[in-house]
Amino acid sequence: MVTDLSGQQWFAYHAVDRTDPFVTNSNGWLLRPMLLDRLDWIDGWPVVNAGAGPSESSKVSPVTTSSAATGDVRVEADVTGTGQGVSARGGRVSAVIDNGRLRLTNRFGLSRSVQLPLNVPGTIALEIRGNQATAEFSEDRLGDPLATLQLPMSAGSGSAAPVGGAGNFSIAPLYKPVTRAVPTPRIGKVDSRYSDEFTRGLGAGWTWRNVSPDATVANGALQWKTESNDVTDNNTAAKASLLLRDQPTGNFVVETKLHLNVGTDTVRNYQQAGLLVYLDDENWMRLDHVAGGTGRFIEFGKRMRFTPVGAPSVVTFGGAMIGPPAETTWLRLAHDVVPQTGEHRYRAASSTDGKHWVWGAAWILPAGTTPRIGLVSQGSSAQTEAQYGKATALFDYFRVTR
Repeated sequence: MVTDLSGQQWFAYHAVDRTDPFVTNSNGWLLRPMLLDRLDWIDGWPVVNAGAGPSESSKVSPVTTSSAATGDVRVEADVTGTGQGVSARGGRVSAVIDNGRLRLTNRFGLSRSVQLPLNVPGTIALEIRGNQATAEFSEDRLGDPLATLQLPMSAGSGSAAPVGGAGNFSIAPLYKPVTRAVPTPRIGKVDSRYSDEFTRGLGAGWTWRNVSPDATVANGALQWKTESNDVTDNNTAAKASLLLRDQPTGNFVVETKLHLNVGTDTVRNYQQAGLLVYLDDENWMRLDHVAGGTGRFIEFGKRMRFTPVGAPSVVTFGGAMIGPPAETTWLRLAHDVVPQTGEHRYRAASSTDGKHWVWGAAWILPAGTTPRIGLVSQGSSAQTEAQYGKATALFDYFRVTR
């Protein structure tokens, strides 16, 4: 995470361009260029591009050069000793180092200071937004200030300048924060043709790929113990039990309420259950509550076959973490069709109360294919079962909304 001269934060990360993913003639080595996207703070949480995630085209660049500015501004400078800092609005407000303290003073003589946890050198940034001045002292400008002060500020404008010989001075128009997240997928009405409340056995439309003897419907829920055959395991994938049904065309959201008794802090690798999108044993994705090590997490994983340039095709698996799990967790996958390519896109979300949702990553499947949707309960191992037995997944319902 880095901060530009306007005060806007940016997220730096490695990514793979799926139109050009591999180093040529490298037997599948991935190209991982570094990308930058805007980092926003919404309701106290950091999100990329207001929650839209990684951008797919060029955006406005970070501010990296000083420029003339009026109105709301950000000034900063490097400081090495007492008396150094910055001033703004014609000297009507200043932030300086004062014998080991950060001191902020306005034109009315009002002054506040705070003891610094370490001595200079460092960087002072002074932001003027409306009628408020905010001063920060940081060691490395990476969005983690060691001290922060605020004071009311008079309206107006004026020049900014370094104070006491502070170096590396800059001034730029202050960034405008994004405070509203992009819309999340719309949840429509339940389509009973693709849904099941599990009130009277399995409803119409389901197909087993290998019937599980441990799956029963009772007390208004599908009860399904985690099996050892796992669709990620090349040795057992063809034996794994999958409960599948056709998915509707166009936009829809599939949701389930899952209770999984894997406890906490015990090693129950890799008992899991959740939603599945299935094309074949080498191309699928699943959104699961997973027990891994002593951790518990919501993973949106994808398995796919691809062919590197100049090398044989390979099958690989990767996963993205969504929200936190609970003993009872709600899971959603929102499907749409990518306008430019016709690909199937699925975006994952999870909730611990069925009301507040954390939306996360999206995976795609090729255009022109016919994926199916469904449920899985798997990942048990002989060692885990010997110590803890199989976990039981309880699915309260399977709902498709449109």
